[in-house]
Amino acid sequence: DGWGNPEVVTTVGQTHDWLQGTNPDDGQAASGKVSLIGISMGATAALNYALSLGENASDQIASIALISPALDTEDIEGTPRNAFLQASLRYAYGGSAATFAVEGVLHNPMRLRSEIAAMRIPIHIWYSSDDPIALTAITESFIETTDYVRGTVTGAYGHSIDDFPMDDIA
Repeated sequence: DGWGNPEVVTTVGQTHDWLQGTNPDDGQAASGKVSLIGISMGATAALNYALSLGENASDQIASIALISPALDTEDIEGTPRNAFLQASLRYAYGGSAATFAVEGVLHNPMRLRSEIAAMRIPIHIWYSSDDPIALTAITESFIETTDYVRGTVTGAYGHSIDDFPMDDIA
């Protein structure tokens, strides 16, 4: 479980390098911009990786697609409804509530909306109208308050990717 921590951001970077062809191991990687896809906690990884590229992010990332994104890690870590995810989030950021309070908040997409908007990378979010983990209200707040972000409600399927209407993305 990485939740966008530095180790996961490094792994996303290695994948990005391979996709761009700057570090291919088989000589068949494509070159140019890539698009990032993040599902659930992978949204924090995709967004934090793009942010790690600094002012060159839009030169390397064409777009970001997020499905059922976990955009407010502080809400997820700090509320009883998500108690089953607390250990995972804390582990990703040092193992305790205290280390999450210092390190985890630095990677929380809801706190990074200005920085995310400054990248000027198109972001599209597909989300459920009844997600009990990544609350719809939080997702909609992120969409409404962050430039370059658009969203599509894809129905009521909770946080289950199994029930996600993939055909609606195309």
